[in-house]
Amino acid sequence: MKRVSKYTLVCLLLAAVFALGSTAGMNVILQMRERQRLEESGTVAVESPVLAWQDPTAEDTAAGEGEETGETKEDAERILTVEQMEQVLRYRSHCEGEILHEPAVGQITMEEAIASGENWLVEMGFLTKTEKKSKEAAGSEGGTEIVTASDRQNPEILSRRASLGVKADLSALEVPMESWYSFWTVRFSNKYLYATLSVNAVTGKVWDAEISLYRNMIYRQSFDKLELFVRLAGVQGEVEKFAQTNKSGSLVSIAVKGTQLYAQQGYYSVEIDGFFEYEKNKKIELHEQRVIDYHLKAEEKD
Repeated sequence: MKRVSKYTLVCLLLAAVFALGSTAGMNVILQMRERQRLEESGTVAVESPVLAWQDPTAEDTAAGEGEETGETKEDAERILTVEQMEQVLRYRSHCEGEILHEPAVGQITMEEAIASGENWLVEMGFLTKTEKKSKEAAGSEGGTEIVTASDRQNPEILSRRASLGVKADLSALEVPMESWYSFWTVRFSNKYLYATLSVNAVTGKVWDAEISLYRNMIYRQSFDKLELFVRLAGVQGEVEKFAQTNKSGSLVSIAVKGTQLYAQQGYYSVEIDGFFEYEKNKKIELHEQRVIDYHLKAEEKD
């Protein structure tokens, strides 16, 4: 009887030792595998929703038209045809979703998109360039600074943000798209204005813009401004002007003859009640917000 009890006890002890050893050994193995996985390195290729920029006529354009107009090869390669522009505009008008992505080969960088947006705002008269008085005032070194056109004596630092994406019908997604379907959404803001621009990722041209002006800033609406917008968007050709009105303000339009392209400029005011701002301990009442928007569009085909 005593021998059986001793045998049973030994068996139980061995079983316990085996169980504890197995558990400890498994933990050691798992820790080794975890350490090995964490120490591994590599890259994961993410497929871009857009193709690299390719233009089969780039060489001919650079060698022929580029010499006559003074354009460089790089400039010539970034010109879209009217048909390409019409296709993109019609496509974007029917899409509600958007896919964000990194710049593909041939597309402009974020810095280039922001610079294009700044230049557009200067050309359209919303901002102006002035010599920097100090590094602190501009936030960077050398060159000029961009300030609000109506207040050159008291320059306000301009905040900049940008993201790159391609419009997509998420219910019937077809990727990859051509590279010129992508746009940089560039935003600029300070206490005087807030601007959102759509910059084509291949040409670097602004196709859509919405600007809100504060502090009772004045901006003149005119056909000349709208025609300038069309030229800055990269559209050439004779234009014809016509005016439209709506309840909230005025709407003027320009059509490009011989194409399905046209542009619209909207202008309306929003009353701001009870909105104040403090400047040098002085209370300033802001009465009105003016909104100006520019859009390049294409007529739908029959």
